[in-house]
Amino acid sequence: MWLPLSSLRLVAVSVSLCLLLTSLAVADDFPTSVLTQTPNQLIALLKRASDSEMIATSIEPSPSRGGIQYSVAFAKNTGGEAWVFLVNIDRKRLNAANKEYANEGYENTIQCSASAGGKLYYTALWTRAKAKPVALVLPSEPIPTSGQTSAGSRPLDDMIVEFLKEHNVSGVTIAVAKDGRLVYSRGFGYADVTALEAMQPDAQMRIASISKPVTSVATMMLVQQGQLTMDEPVAPLLEKAGFPKATGDERWNKITVRHLLNHSGGWDRDVSKDPMFQVVEATKELKLRTPARQADIVRWKLGQPLDFDPGQKYAYSNFGYCILGRIVAVVSGKSYEDWVTENILAPRGMKDTRPGKTPLSDRGQTEVRYHMQQMTKHSPFWASLPVTDRGRFPKVSPLVEEPYGRWDLEVMDAHGGWVSSATDLLRFVAGLDDAAAPLLSESSRQAMVSRPQLSTDQAGGGYWYGCGWSVRPRGGEKGLKGHSIWHNGALAGTSTLLVRRWDGFSWAVLFNTDSSQNGERLSGLIDSKMHQAIDSVSEW
Repeated sequence: MWLPLSSLRLVAVSVSLCLLLTSLAVADDFPTSVLTQTPNQLIALLKRASDSEMIATSIEPSPSRGGIQYSVAFAKNTGGEAWVFLVNIDRKRLNAANKEYANEGYENTIQCSASAGGKLYYTALWTRAKAKPVALVLPSEPIPTSGQTSAGSRPLDDMIVEFLKEHNVSGVTIAVAKDGRLVYSRGFGYADVTALEAMQPDAQMRIASISKPVTSVATMMLVQQGQLTMDEPVAPLLEKAGFPKATGDERWNKITVRHLLNHSGGWDRDVSKDPMFQVVEATKELKLRTPARQADIVRWKLGQPLDFDPGQKYAYSNFGYCILGRIVAVVSGKSYEDWVTENILAPRGMKDTRPGKTPLSDRGQTEVRYHMQQMTKHSPFWASLPVTDRGRFPKVSPLVEEPYGRWDLEVMDAHGGWVSSATDLLRFVAGLDDAAAPLLSESSRQAMVSRPQLSTDQAGGGYWYGCGWSVRPRGGEKGLKGHSIWHNGALAGTSTLLVRRWDGFSWAVLFNTDSSQNGERLSGLIDSKMHQAIDSVSEW
């Protein structure tokens, strides 16, 4: 569910003189050298170099009639270095900047000066090399475990311990329920390898795309209440919420709520990229003064064409579920988060579930530390934001581990932003058809598992994506009794799996490592093993 952002990060601050500007034509291909630039033009050129993944290798100022001109050389930023610059500053500001940037790991690589109007002005550039990846090394001691177990559930215990060893996984929480009753809840490995903190059964973790079933159920509950219909056009709902009319493609008017639920709305991230990982690009194009939020990204995409006709085919779309979150808000009159909390989380007793936060400093009290087989550090996405007011984001930021700022978790709310626990997720699944107070009616559950009617049916392997869940039929019965449903999730440092099997067994598996040493997603590796181990348990 994630895409890498550019490794180049730049912060530009200028104190420029009112000098004579000269015109300069720059070709579409970024030049390797530019002979003359006034201060304002130099600033614009350096910003453009950042966007073009170039880096300045030399800056030579010289006095000119009425001001200062510059000769600048550029090279491709193949090393992915982050860089910052200041133009036309005095000595006091230069000294302060050298100290400030040195504390953030930057090195002064270019410094030059020139006189204008009887004063000496400095231009400087600082670079920070891309950090080398650090391999995940687990302690040699036996894998710690927590939670109650029994002799009957040993096949499951043994499988998990062996799985962690085989694939070098930091930790996992697993919960199993039968007919809505919790029968197993354990933690294995480490919630934080560095601190040697053992994983607990109730540890909170980013659930990534398992957020989509939550949003799907919220949407279908509003349908049950008569506030929405499955085949209602999306465009009028967005206009009701204050969004402009779509200008990028008239096919926007054909998108329905059902299309969003089953990923057939018209966006293909393999064609036009995933906008939920393009916060920097959206902020720049919309000329925002604060980082783009969900509503900004929707507004941005309203001006762009679709990739295919709505309802034509399945193409997994985080953006479609972002729109559903905005629809939940406009129809209910509450924020997406508040409505979900009041109508799903609170009634189901899901006290460990909340919106996730991006920075490591904002993780919850019982939330895990996220690990990768090769942990890399990067300049955070907010360091590239071309905005005056970054809100809570600092002007210059230290390198961050990839899960904690390479991308923006908060903007992912309705499609991948929730934090939860394995037991909370089973409370959610049990609530789908809870006898006392079901979240969904029988007709809604049937709609949830029904096979989409697409003009290009791509379903294979005997399963399909319904409304918020992958679905596999069994035995010809309707509703949940005749189908197994599941969803997985993936972000850097996280791999998750939630399953409700046709026979009443449900399980949630949350890893705080995203992949094996071979780069394979952990949720996929453990899927069949969970079925086999659960079938081998003699008693719960």
